[in-house]
Amino acid sequence: MAYWNAIVERCFSTMTKVKTDWRNRLGQEEVECLIRIKKKGPESGTDAAKALVKAATVRFFKAKPRRGASQ
Repeated sequence: MAYWNAIVERCFSTMTKVKTDWRNRLGQEEVECLIRIKKKGPESGTDAAKALVKAATVRFFKAKPRRGASQ
């Protein structure tokens, strides 16, 4: 396999792990952000990873209610 093809295959592999059937309504920006985090994010379990999860959780709960969510 050529070097360029390997890079493309890795990108598609990462995308299929990020954009699953459960996340099929994600927009392009969200998918790009999740792929960037998966590829270049902090090591799992580190303080940086914990801070990232905490910030994402706060942002999630401040967002407008989702369809189907009990009020």
